[in-house]
Amino acid sequence: MVFRSKGSPPSIVVALAGMSLLAAVACGYRLGAHSCESDLMAKNIAVPLFQNLSHEPRLENLLTEAFRDRIQALPCVSLCSIDRADALLKGKILSVESYTVAVDEEFFAMQYKMRVEMAVSLVRSEDGKVLWRDDSFQEEVSYYATSDALLFKDNREEALMDLASRMSERAVDRILLGF
Repeated sequence: MVFRSKGSPPSIVVALAGMSLLAAVACGYRLGAHSCESDLMAKNIAVPLFQNLSHEPRLENLLTEAFRDRIQALPCVSLCSIDRADALLKGKILSVESYTVAVDEEFFAMQYKMRVEMAVSLVRSEDGKVLWRDDSFQEEVSYYATSDALLFKDNREEALMDLASRMSERAVDRILLGF
């Protein structure tokens, strides 16, 4: 059953239906999408354990795992061992800074901010040529303070996991886009 208002010519109904179909199809676009047929810098990437020059224990494990997960999630690139890799995604954690950003009326910390700076590079395995590099790659994250030591530790660890995820996403996106 088709409903039309009186006096509307069939061509207008067909045109509106066609425009609606085009609008629905156009909504599937992806900005910055990367097709598998395009020339990627490397198809097989290994992510060796990052070097940690900071005083934050085990941060190298967290960041390395986040970068591996990000690479593994890409449809056109495979995460592999160092001996099978076209390129190595290397990282060096340079510094971790934490500082207070909010205090209460008694000057007790309520919120902290943490900044991690690292050097990240994508290096071709066969000849060591640097394909992409950022020697001052930074990310910040905020987390709340609390008088409960366990809850404070959990807040800080959750903030570090969020920071690692965001850093890996930004870095890999920049590599894929050539920035």
